[in-house]
Amino acid sequence: MMKIIKILLIIFIPIILYSQTDREYEVKKIEFYNNKAFDEVQLKSIISSKETPGFFSKLVNKISNYGRPPSFLDTIKVLLDIKSITNFYKDNGYFDVNVKKNIIYDEKNNEAIVEFYINEGKPYRVNKINIYGIDSLDEELKKQVYKFIRDTNKIFIRDEIIELRNNILTILLNNGYMFAKNDQIKANMDTTKKNIEIELYYTLYKKYYISDIYVQKSGIGKDEVEDDLIVYIVNYPKGSIYSSENLKKSQIRLVKTNLFSSVLVTSVISDTIGNTVPLRATVDIGTMNEIVPDFFINDEDNRLNIGIGNSYTRKNFLGGARKLNIQNIIKFQDIYRFNFKRFSKSFIDKDTSLYATYQAVLSVDQPYFLGYPIYNKIDFSLSLKKDKTFNNFILGGKLYFNFDLPPKVFLTGLNTYLSYEYVKSIYREYYLIETYKKYYNDTSSESIQKLTNLFSDPKNRTKINLNEILGFELSSYKTDNLFFPKKGHNLSLLFEEVNFFPYLYRTIAKTQMSNPAFFKILFSGSYYTKVLHSDDNILATKLKVGKIFTYYGSITDLPNNRTFFIGGSNSVRAWLVRELYTKQIVSDNSIDKTYFDDPSKTGFILNKLLERNLTKTGSVLIESSIELRNIIIGDFGATLFIDAGNIWNNYKKITLSDFGVATGLGLRYYSSFAPIRLDFAFKLWDPLTQESLIGKKIFSKFAFQFGIGEAF
Repeated sequence: MMKIIKILLIIFIPIILYSQTDREYEVKKIEFYNNKAFDEVQLKSIISSKETPGFFSKLVNKISNYGRPPSFLDTIKVLLDIKSITNFYKDNGYFDVNVKKNIIYDEKNNEAIVEFYINEGKPYRVNKINIYGIDSLDEELKKQVYKFIRDTNKIFIRDEIIELRNNILTILLNNGYMFAKNDQIKANMDTTKKNIEIELYYTLYKKYYISDIYVQKSGIGKDEVEDDLIVYIVNYPKGSIYSSENLKKSQIRLVKTNLFSSVLVTSVISDTIGNTVPLRATVDIGTMNEIVPDFFINDEDNRLNIGIGNSYTRKNFLGGARKLNIQNIIKFQDIYRFNFKRFSKSFIDKDTSLYATYQAVLSVDQPYFLGYPIYNKIDFSLSLKKDKTFNNFILGGKLYFNFDLPPKVFLTGLNTYLSYEYVKSIYREYYLIETYKKYYNDTSSESIQKLTNLFSDPKNRTKINLNEILGFELSSYKTDNLFFPKKGHNLSLLFEEVNFFPYLYRTIAKTQMSNPAFFKILFSGSYYTKVLHSDDNILATKLKVGKIFTYYGSITDLPNNRTFFIGGSNSVRAWLVRELYTKQIVSDNSIDKTYFDDPSKTGFILNKLLERNLTKTGSVLIESSIELRNIIIGDFGATLFIDAGNIWNNYKKITLSDFGVATGLGLRYYSSFAPIRLDFAFKLWDPLTQESLIGKKIFSKFAFQFGIGEAF
């Protein structure tokens, strides 16, 4: 016993004495030498010693919970850091690594510099992976297992081996082997050739099949939902192979119905007989009828939307887990730009300070379609929208389908829809007349009075569209965090055809059609990556490209709710929504003034003015952004960004000088529910005036945007 005590004293007394000092030294700098495989930022992230923060951060920490306190030298920590660095290198294939330290003291300033000298050695490569314990698998399942073993000449990385082991176990658990488990991992090293041979061991046990499904209900609404319906939604036929992935899918299907307060689908291991096992669906069922007030805030349409409303929900409507929902909402857009003086007469033509939308929606959701587990929804809606240059009245109906995709594939979403809508657009008299003055250089009182008389009747400034829309959207959303993604991508591809079937019918019947026929393609992509391997510094990029192909009718006939627009808090941020556009070059630059007295020419005059892009929309869209995001202190962050893009009606006339370019900085607060952001943007290049920011008053080219969530 005394020998053990002596050994412990010999080990720990020098360490304790070494770590004790009469003075405290702030860690001015931590430096690494001879590190080639991993940079300084990566290595700093794995050690417990930290560099002392700057003066401002220390000051903020003294008066609040934010910022960081000074970091003092702790020699015990330094010794532990050597162990952490060594383990990190070994976990990444550098088994011969050797790490030494050196501490430089500055007695005058009470500071210290910690140096780590690293002799990395050569990395070990995996030359072979053997799998044991799976001999009883059928050949098809073995092929699935061995698909994961591709490149066996890569540098050994411990996390990748663990991931490989878990992926193989997942295959087993999803193919009947309910009790399959990982056993040991062996790594046989050849120190001469710097190679490693990996051995993975598994125990399979029996292959199980589903014998039955039990239902256990609780809650005030338990008598409102039948057991058979729950079994139907679980959708796990008796005799099926046990699969942990299918159990999760069954649980998700139950959750999507919104019938249940809580859901759990598990195997009943205690009731296994032979190679069969029953399942139990445990659900808690609340009330079937709900009336709730609604309040929401979002950045739909590139604007800050604040809305209120109410909704009624009837769960299990007509059985079959259907859900009836009736909702009324009114939302105000960019309300912080509201002008009380101009709003004195509310929705008059000359007030453009308030944008608002009213929506009434009746919808029915159901988890099955024709007996298949395909989530679908049908809704009927009425919408009144007040925008800067027009008011819209829209009646519509939509049938929507959402398809479940297999796990671990590139695509994460597939949605399709079929809708019909009636769109009535009433353009503002004020903007029609101002457009005429500006582009036709005619301010004579006679012409203006005639136009005023003509457009005083709303019918003369109204366009009506009847649209049949068939669309689908493919998406791949794969980021590590919803609110502050550090790595990954978001991709989506939208395709819509509008009025193809009416066009086909009219072509066969050889009759005229008053609505345009076109199809629309929109690609959106964003990518996120860490800068210098730091979780606090993220580089985010975005690209959005769209095109409308019109094969019947003209561009001026396109409904304004189906064309592209740009600008706003999620777009090119130095411009407000619909304030960035391309000046349209029209070959015919005149209007016969005698048309002002001819009621049959009203539509012609309206189209001529819309050719001047009154609604600031287009059939071609190109938009891109690059943004450097940084967490400064606690939940507060900042960004530097550059945005560029515009809209056009003719892709052949796109020039580099047409692109609006914005740059600026933003502030972020990462709240518990979503990031709150304020962006300050400047017009680096304005395509409307063909002017740059250089030599101009900086605030004449300035805009600020307020939003919820990141810009992309």
